[in-house]
Amino acid sequence: MSDKTADMVNSMQITVYPCRKVYVDFYGELYSNGMLAGTRTNVPMLDAKITYKLSSVLELKATATNLLNRDAYTATSYGLLSTTTITTAIRGREFMLSLTFKK
Repeated sequence: MSDKTADMVNSMQITVYPCRKVYVDFYGELYSNGMLAGTRTNVPMLDAKITYKLSSVLELKATATNLLNRDAYTATSYGLLSTTTITTAIRGREFMLSLTFKK
């Protein structure tokens, strides 16, 4: 495995417009780490945001991050004489409401 493909992040965004004043954004990322040749650790992340346009200058937004509620990323590397495990904490699921005023 080459160094260029050892650590990868794939991301996507989908926006849906169910009606004129509302739109929903979905964000997804897949973190992929190859510590050893032939082994991979994949961590999917998913976020969403719903926006409601109250007027031409005012928007109400509801945002949710880490919808899959992953709390840690763990990768283990196995060698002939040793095993190495790395665990990184991830911020848990969060929700936020916001009101945006645009001039």
